[in-house]
Amino acid sequence: MNVKNGTEKCLDWIFKNNRDRKSFLATITQSTGTGKTYAIENAVCKQINANGNEIFFVVTNNKENRNEIYNELCARDPLNKDKILLLESDHDAIIR
Repeated sequence: MNVKNGTEKCLDWIFKNNRDRKSFLATITQSTGTGKTYAIENAVCKQINANGNEIFFVVTNNKENRNEIYNELCARDPLNKDKILLLESDHDAIIR
């Protein structure tokens, strides 16, 4: 049985109610461990596969989440891997 978490339900509602808009901004704030990262990965992949020309910015202050989301999106959609851009902070570049 595939049960959606709260974030997945929220993202479904957001995309359904904004599909006619040229652009929109949504923020997701929930407690740690609620499945935000997983739900965002699923939603972005679903929208890209449905529409093909969507542009998404996934912003997080957590470096591990940033890398996880990037790697997971590339793995799930290898044909569009060249369209997925990872922006690193200046701090990341300095540490290397």
